[in-house]
Amino acid sequence: MKSCRDKIDELNNDLKELYKTMAQIPIEKRDKNVDTLDTRLDILNSKRENISAVIVDPEKYASTQKTLKSSKTDVKNGLKGLRTKAQMKSAGLTKNDIKSIQNQMKKGQTIPAKILDKITNGAFYEQCKQYNDAVYEHSQYAKTMRTAGDSIKKFNTISDQILTAEKSKTKQFKTAYNNVSKSYGKSLDHVKSKGNKTRKAFGSKKFGLTDADIKRIKSCINAGKQIPTDLMAQLESQSVYDSCVEYNKAVMENEAFREQLDSARFDLQKQQQAETAARLQNKTEKHQNIADKASAKMERNEALAENANTPKKKNKYLSKNLDLLQTEYKHLIKIAELENDSVKAAKLRAELEKETADIIEQQFQNISDYYSARRDKISDKESLQDVKYENAQVDVKKKNDILNIKTRFASERNAESEQEYTDTAKLFNSNRKDAKKAVNKVKN
Repeated sequence: MKSCRDKIDELNNDLKELYKTMAQIPIEKRDKNVDTLDTRLDILNSKRENISAVIVDPEKYASTQKTLKSSKTDVKNGLKGLRTKAQMKSAGLTKNDIKSIQNQMKKGQTIPAKILDKITNGAFYEQCKQYNDAVYEHSQYAKTMRTAGDSIKKFNTISDQILTAEKSKTKQFKTAYNNVSKSYGKSLDHVKSKGNKTRKAFGSKKFGLTDADIKRIKSCINAGKQIPTDLMAQLESQSVYDSCVEYNKAVMENEAFREQLDSARFDLQKQQQAETAARLQNKTEKHQNIADKASAKMERNEALAENANTPKKKNKYLSKNLDLLQTEYKHLIKIAELENDSVKAAKLRAELEKETADIIEQQFQNISDYYSARRDKISDKESLQDVKYENAQVDVKKKNDILNIKTRFASERNAESEQEYTDTAKLFNSNRKDAKKAVNKVKN
């Protein structure tokens, strides 16, 4: 009896190994294809890392750009207090020094050390020094940003290829899972069929077993579990024994596929998560690259605006920047939404509103600065005529000629004010809501 049970157990073990091997076939095919895809992914990721090395960190670029803009504004504000000869002299500078500082800032270059060393005004010296530091730091990132266009295109292409490879991997995992699932379903039907056949084989007879043994066997069949070998060894009917063996074989096959199905389901879910992460990264990178491109164009436009000699030309570039700013922040907000970061998205929207207001304010400031400078030149000419008028003493004709010149200058100054009003009104009417805030800031 013991020898018979041992033979049954040995046979069952052999069958278990066989069914495990059969259930493993779809997985082995999957793993072979996935290995090929993983090799491709390793190559693509290495290429992406190499390209990443030449693409500037957008956050660092934006940070240095913001610092440069702020420091440039500080120097400009400092220069407003150095318009007269007395003010320039008190700061240790000449008119040519002031012009040199303005020209260097227009070019986006540092203020020469020889001028920096002459500044005796402590606050203005610090402003100029901070500006020079900001120019140097930002130039390191701006240079990379300007030369990274082709690299970004290649980066996007490789990111697409990585996502395609991840999708292909998911397809392999899904195919393997479906194949195992079908096999499991068939084996489950097989278990039910063999179970029904074994029930019928017993009928109302016991074949050497007790009522408790028969109840135990039927309980196993109802639960889809194997019939214990100790009960099978006691059977006195070969045909019933064979039926139990066939049923147990079906159960073992089903258990092998069920185990493999659980493993395949877990692997598929894990790969689906990897594909989702790759898709998120792909979308994030593309949005970031568009934002970076817009930011680089904005910097170029700012440089062109600095070098323009009329407010109309300056504001043309700033108007382009208003559109580019919308593009930049639209994609940065998209990234925040992809990350489900509502706080970051709200912060970016607030930044967009502020940056938009700053650009519009600068447009009005350009008009104000331009016509103020022109009126200052006229005033300088008037001051010169005042000196000549004093020196004319009793020469009535000469004095009258000087008064006529001053009258013409006054007319020119009024004409400049009228033109400033016209240009300001035109800009104001183009965007009343934001313009109203900007005008109030410029006036203050």
